[in-house]
Parts: sequence; C-alpha cells; structure tokens
Amino acid sequence: MQTEVETTGKLSQENLDFFNKLLLKKRKEAVKNLNYLESVNQPSDENKHPIHMADSGTDAQEREKRFFFIQRDKTTIKEIDKALERIKDKTFGICEQTGNLIPYERLEVVPTATFCITVKKTIQNNGGNGRHRR
Repeated sequence: MQTEVETTGKLSQENLDFFNKLLLKKRKEAVKNLNYLESVNQPSDENKHPIHMADSGTDAQEREKRFFFIQRDKTTIKEIDKALERIKDKTFGICEQTGNLIPYERLEVVPTATFCITVKKTIQNNGGNGRHRR
C-alpha cells in the first residue's frame, strides 16, 4: 500500500483503516500474551517451597522475567490504545514535534510512533532513549 496524502497533510482514510487493523491485531496478540503471563505468574501451592536453595533463586529470576514481560505488554497495550485514539481523531502518523507526516515505512515498522525518525534520533542523541515517546 502506498502512502496517499490528502491535501490536509494527513494519511488517507484507506491508510488509517490499514493501520487500525494492524494495531488491533497487535493489541489482540499483546492481550493474549499478557493473559498467559499473568496466569503463569501466580504461584501454586506446590511451588511455594522449593526443595533446594538454587531452585529458589531460579524461581525468583523467572518471576522477575515474567514481571518484566508483563510490564512490557501493559505498556505496549497502552501505546496501541493511544495510537488507535490518534486514528480516530485523524492525527495518526503526524510527528508530535514537527507536525510533518511520519514516513509510511516507519509506521509499518513502529505503528505506535509519535515522532518522525529525525526527531527520534535527536532525542536519542541528547541522552534520551525515547522509549516512552516513540
């Protein structure tokens, strides 16, 4: 699909529909993954007291990894929800800092992007990792 820019400098409805479907698919996957991680993160009665101290350390490490992935998925879902809101108000694909369109190719890779790649690189070069601001 090619980028079609309306005279208002926004993505066409066709492109917005494409990204809406893409984001909904990614959201569904993230929710499914989150639900799985939360279900396996609940300790069972039989696993409360490991037999060996090394097992205890391994269990703690696994819980920490699951907690990290749970937080990552929750953040992803929030970012997707914000992107879906931008689609609704037709501001999706517009760089928050410059007001220019974010290249279609970037949106295909990072559909939650809120900055064009130039701004994103500037943020990273100035010491920010830009993770919370895409």
